[in-house]
Amino acid sequence: AKRGTTITVRHGEILDEQGHLFTKNLRKAKQTLTLVCGTDGENTFTPRFTFMGFRYAEITADSDFEIIKLESAVLTSDCKPIGTFSCSDEKLNRLFQNIQWGQRSNFIDIPTDCPHRDERMGWTGDIAVFAETAACNRNIGAFMGKWLYDLRLYQRPNGTLPVTIPENKTYQPTPFKVPIAIWGDAATMVPWAVYRAYGDKEALAAQYDSMKAYTDAEIRAAAKTGRGKRKFLWDKNPFQYGDWCAAGESFHQWKKKGKYLSTAFLANSVSIMRQAAQALEKAEDERYYNQALAQIQDAFSSLCILPDGHLTGDFQSNYVCALYFDLVPKEKRAAVAARLVQLVREGNHTVRTGFAGTPYLCFALADNGYVEDAYKVLQNEKCPGWLYTVNAGGTTMWERWDALDENGRFYKGSGADMVSFNHYAYGAVGAFIYRRILGIEPVTAGYGEFQIKPIPGGSLQAAEGSLETRYGKIHVTWKRKEGRFSLTVSIPEDTRCTIYLPDGSSYQVSGGEYQYSTGGTEG
Repeated sequence: AKRGTTITVRHGEILDEQGHLFTKNLRKAKQTLTLVCGTDGENTFTPRFTFMGFRYAEITADSDFEIIKLESAVLTSDCKPIGTFSCSDEKLNRLFQNIQWGQRSNFIDIPTDCPHRDERMGWTGDIAVFAETAACNRNIGAFMGKWLYDLRLYQRPNGTLPVTIPENKTYQPTPFKVPIAIWGDAATMVPWAVYRAYGDKEALAAQYDSMKAYTDAEIRAAAKTGRGKRKFLWDKNPFQYGDWCAAGESFHQWKKKGKYLSTAFLANSVSIMRQAAQALEKAEDERYYNQALAQIQDAFSSLCILPDGHLTGDFQSNYVCALYFDLVPKEKRAAVAARLVQLVREGNHTVRTGFAGTPYLCFALADNGYVEDAYKVLQNEKCPGWLYTVNAGGTTMWERWDALDENGRFYKGSGADMVSFNHYAYGAVGAFIYRRILGIEPVTAGYGEFQIKPIPGGSLQAAEGSLETRYGKIHVTWKRKEGRFSLTVSIPEDTRCTIYLPDGSSYQVSGGEYQYSTGGTEG
């Protein structure tokens, strides 16, 4: 170009119907690079102090120019990939890759909610629900250790947290007088996911006081909401995000569900604290949180579960969280699960849950006798659903299921300010892929002891994947054909594993290669 030529590069996620760059969903973010050529002839430019989240780039200039070479460099924090997955359903394979790319482009120094618009922030709710999947995809121990240190710095003396770490007061809905469920629970859910994945007790110990302070703040918030058993239910709060981004509902509808969902996340944090106290040999704390959990479970069973198995708060995420977080006693689980599956079938197996329930929806179904319903949800290609986004051309995870229509065009009814095509939260379904499709699940933190219990279903005829642990790589391959199931596994040395086959048989093994099929075994 000639000296003085101004070249402008704008970045965006999609194109409009005329094929132009769509930027309304960027809000106030510029996503723009500007180069003023300093010499006649060849000019080279690389931005050093910013990055762009984009799929399309528009290049313009105020006079004639020639592009000699154009490159885009992938930027991400150095977290080693450790998890793999592939199966006989190519669309599920694409979903898995979308989950990977969503993490890769949002794990840049801090875990951001999105890499493109004016909201590149460490939203606590997003990482709270995604941390387990993230810890399987890549080794995020050091990355999350740094962010969790930041979290401790921003935590208030009363244990509460801002909804973004680092704090951005623009998005803080209330003063720090009370905790906010799910978002605040990042204080417990993230360090626990990291500990379960890698078994680092020093990292858990460093975070323990922060975890305890937040959980105790939740317990105090619940205690102020009633008397008797009701003081163990966290069903009142000045503000809750509730079932954020549940399909087909408004912001106000999401928030109203908070009074039903908060208790489940309180119970989860109390359960995490009980286990963390046990791992760190804090016996007094373990007894305290064990008693607190029993009281919450008893209160929920007595006050929130109706005789017919319905819950007070008759919507999918409420049932999902109650089942997954073990708030439903054994004698009532069948009835509660039956109501969940009824709601799921009424919704034609589309995803009707928001941030609260979506990560655990398939677990709640499969673990309570409804494996095929879980797979129908996972493999459903209608909107709202994971494979709908794949069919619409998604290459990362979306904030809203209806962000694009079936032709890959912006869905005008969803509102540009709430449409992001790179939010990893709904990628939390990756945990189901690792723990149920492949069947790899830790029994002890770090996978010194673990189980392999694949649960085949849906249209899947084969699956293969691996997980690199501190002991070595766990590898699983399974196939099914004409009623016969075969499984090949690789177990790291110095570990113990229990292998469960779909026919109910089980085997206890240590390091080595093993092959199984329905009715027989070779090792």
